[in-house]
Amino acid sequence: MKYLFLSLICIKLLFGYSKIEILKVFKDNAIINKGNLKEGQSGAIVHKFKDKNEIILKYAYVIKSNEKNSTIKFSKIKILPQEALANTNLKPSKGDTFILSHLYYNSLIIAPNFQSYLKVKNMYKKYNFLNPDYFAAFLKLDQNPAPNKNDFQHFCIDNQIGTIFFVINHKIYIVDTISFKIIDKKNINYSNNKYQLPFFSNVEKIEGSIFNWDEIKDYNKYYSKMIGLKK
Repeated sequence: MKYLFLSLICIKLLFGYSKIEILKVFKDNAIINKGNLKEGQSGAIVHKFKDKNEIILKYAYVIKSNEKNSTIKFSKIKILPQEALANTNLKPSKGDTFILSHLYYNSLIIAPNFQSYLKVKNMYKKYNFLNPDYFAAFLKLDQNPAPNKNDFQHFCIDNQIGTIFFVINHKIYIVDTISFKIIDKKNINYSNNKYQLPFFSNVEKIEGSIFNWDEIKDYNKYYSKMIGLKK
């Protein structure tokens, strides 16, 4: 019951989402009743019981789309991965609902400095941005000065964050947490070209451990490679 209750909370936190019917289900993917979607857009697959209660079964993301429908791939990322919570053996099936853009308006900003960070917040006022200090503190406790894709996904999933705003070379790249694909981009103007590593936060310098010698030498190059930007 605790698992179900928390899943329902997740659904209620959605902002501007779309409910789409699942038409066919295969081993690793499914066909949904909506076309013209962007590759990388993710969502949550929801099953409704006869008593009208609902539960989130899986995350999935768009891998192909045409004018009539789209193909979504099931993600291996677990829903609410805390071991103390009960699990369900239910699998996605025809008639279930795909909630597109699940938690997209809960976001994290990765910016080189305070000026660019503040500019993003002012440009996207409808978004609920988690203070980057929380992610920086997470990395500091882990003695990890150079977060990788898995670090971002682990932190964001645990904190119900659907999108990450990366500010790189005077552009904003909005990245889907589940697929880690760029779903949108926009130019941004700011005069301060200095950067803080690994990103802007109020947390003091993050030191690596004797087992972790990774470091970020160039902010823009590091995050450009992480999100798959072409050179």
